[in-house]
Amino acid sequence: MKKIPITLVLFIFSCSSKNPIVENSPIKVEKITISSTDYTPEIQCFGNISFTKKTTITAPAEGVIDRVFKESGDAVYKNETILRLKNTQLEIEKRQIESEIESLETSLELSKAQLSDSKRNMEGKFLNIKKDYITLSQKEKELKLIQESLKQKEELFFIDGISKEEIKSLRLQVESKESELQGFKVDIEISMIGFRDEDILNKYGYIPPDPLEKHKLLIDINTQREDAEVKVATSKLNSAISQLESLNLLLSQLEIKSPYTGILGNRAVEEGERVKKSDPLVTTFTNSSVYSIFTVQENQVHNLNIGQEILVNIPSLGGTLHKFYINQISPIVDEKTGNVTIKGYSDNFNKQFIPGMFFTGKVITGSTEKRIQISEESIIKDGGNSYVFILKNSRVYKRKLELNEYKEGNFWVSDGLQIGDTIVNNPPNLLKDGMEVIL
Repeated sequence: MKKIPITLVLFIFSCSSKNPIVENSPIKVEKITISSTDYTPEIQCFGNISFTKKTTITAPAEGVIDRVFKESGDAVYKNETILRLKNTQLEIEKRQIESEIESLETSLELSKAQLSDSKRNMEGKFLNIKKDYITLSQKEKELKLIQESLKQKEELFFIDGISKEEIKSLRLQVESKESELQGFKVDIEISMIGFRDEDILNKYGYIPPDPLEKHKLLIDINTQREDAEVKVATSKLNSAISQLESLNLLLSQLEIKSPYTGILGNRAVEEGERVKKSDPLVTTFTNSSVYSIFTVQENQVHNLNIGQEILVNIPSLGGTLHKFYINQISPIVDEKTGNVTIKGYSDNFNKQFIPGMFFTGKVITGSTEKRIQISEESIIKDGGNSYVFILKNSRVYKRKLELNEYKEGNFWVSDGLQIGDTIVNNPPNLLKDGMEVIL
């Protein structure tokens, strides 16, 4: 059996005995002394610039694009014409209605003239009635005279003063006058139909005491047909005029005008193109003001209020901060993301903001105060919790932290550290709780 030299055995033993010494050696670490830093509560956000008004104008009627006055991207002013439609059928219909109106106006004038003539005829009828009553009075007097004459003759007849034939002739004259008077009274009654108090009572339910008012009501009763014809003619004319007004309004809408001062966005049609009713023609949007639209988590909404300032950074504009102000807070939480949409408002008189621009921003939600902040490199994760190593008397001890907001590689600490504590920065993976360390 081959022997091993004693010196080689001693060398091997000495080498193996060095391992425990290495494992128990202190680990070199870098320390950080905890101090307070200014903390301003804020909500970080990002989103896009958007227009405050956007309008898609559609065709009010079928037609052909007759003329285009503005191109996409052009500035437009309120009520400025963008393009013009032409509808030949509507123009023909307009001429037909205008012709119909002329005819109806003539018919109305004729109906009014007939009503006026009827009223004048009624005045003549009143005079004829008055004349008939005068004639009636005269006939009654004549009858009375001839009746008195008959009475005297009859007295003479009884004393043989006149002959039987003469008295018989006189009696026939009296009967004739009585019959004539009776017939005349019937004629008056017939002519009085429509001019009686009972006619007024039946029509209006009362009889006015004023003779002039009574006279007017009687004329109205006897010209009802002519008055109705005037009303019918007036109604037809007004209907035609309304049709013309509606048609003129529709024709005026063929002049497509901007609803406000802004920018012409998309123009979907070209000159000569035929469009149908409700086809999209152009899109306009305002550029005098803009929205900054972004979302926040639902647990952050309670920190936001209308009018709150938003500091917006638009990279394409050089990174200068711009002030927007919260204008709208959506009352609805998105079910899928748990986000709430926020709109910030700003004037855009110098036209520097363009819809679609990307921005980052922040909303200050409270006043500045002193808080502890540490680098994320000092934090170790274990079982979903966050820890740091506290350095005391050349040894490290693991301590659990409550972290708050994260910003630019640092965490704000709400619990677990105090000012003056010393912690290990960027702790090595081999570092364990209670280990001895050197700096």
